[in-house]
Amino acid sequence: TIAIGEIVLKFFRRESLEDRYHQVMVEMASVDTLTQLPNRRIWRADLERAVAQATEGAVLSLVFIDLDHFKRINDELGHLAGDDVLKAVAAVIRDSLAPGYLAGRLGGEEFAVVLPDVALAQAIEYAQLLRRAIEDLRVDLPGGPRPVTTSIGAVQWHSGFQAPADFMRAADAELFRAKSDGRNRVCARELA
Repeated sequence: TIAIGEIVLKFFRRESLEDRYHQVMVEMASVDTLTQLPNRRIWRADLERAVAQATEGAVLSLVFIDLDHFKRINDELGHLAGDDVLKAVAAVIRDSLAPGYLAGRLGGEEFAVVLPDVALAQAIEYAQLLRRAIEDLRVDLPGGPRPVTTSIGAVQWHSGFQAPADFMRAADAELFRAKSDGRNRVCARELA
């Protein structure tokens, strides 16, 4: 430990108990423990970095994913069953990620994936593949396996957006449209 005025620097020997403790603390602060995906705070930081590149001309798309009728699972089967569904869906999302894609759990049953260097048409293809993979998922729940479906909204960054929040609102609007149009679908719209 080195103290310079009010600043204290502490060095750990790699693989020491203190180093492992520090690694666990960093992971707990950045990873959603249930789904093992980055938590909202970390995902949002990833989104902001990707948006900074998009404002310089990089192509960027965003998909929002929300499980259909998830409250029914929690209400009818309990929160542990709901947790099993969230874990299974998160595993499908993790398996769907190409290098550079940035997934995260936003909260509840809502997830998001940032797709750097991906135009809207390719984002829609990705979202459809993901939607089908989740639909094909069978989670072993009390009373037997149940199908799980999801609604997905997809958008591409364009110069009309002023901030990451605008981008997120646009993806959320498309997600809401997918829910309103009957669920278990992908909705996307050119917003330029």
